Order: sequence, then C-alpha cells, then structure tokens
Amino acid sequence: IRHNYSCSTLIHTQHRLHETRFQMQQTEIAELRETDRRRQAQMTETLRVMRDIRREMGDMQAELLALREQPRRAGLPEGDARVPNHQDAPKDADSHI
Repeated sequence: IRHNYSCSTLIHTQHRLHETRFQMQQTEIAELRETDRRRQAQMTETLRVMRDIRREMGDMQAELLALREQPRRAGLPEGDARVPNHQDAPKDADSHI
C-alpha cells in the first residue's frame, strides 16, 4: 500500500508540474504576442512617417524646381542666388583641377 501511495503522489506531482509548465508557456506566448503587436504598431507608424517624409520631400523638390524656373520665365539671365542650382556643381571634387 505504501508503494501505491508513493506512485500516486509521484503521478500527482508530475501532473501539477506539467500544468505549471503549461501555464508558464501560455503566459510567455501571451507576452510574446503582446510584444509582437506593439512592434507591428511601431512599424506601421514608422512606415507612415516615412511615407509622409517622402511626400514632403517630393513637394519640396517640386517647389525648388519651380523656383529655379522663375528667372527663366522672367527672361533673367541667372537663377536666384537664394536657390542654389546643384546641377551646375562639379561632378566630383577633382574636376576643378
């Protein structure tokens, strides 16, 4: 009878151990899902900001090109000194030699 009691206790202890491990794994899975959800939200926000920056840069480039065209439309010989024309710059640092 003592042997049966020991086996029963061992089986019960092992069962509780498995239940505890299972609960810990479920908790870890829930935490990983929450971390994943937060990172996905951060990635979505980062992509939105990058899209907005790209749109703003496109608008600024269009505005810059329009400003460069103004003197030509007015028949002036040179562009506005406030709007540098980077297309006129040397291609590399050694080209001035």
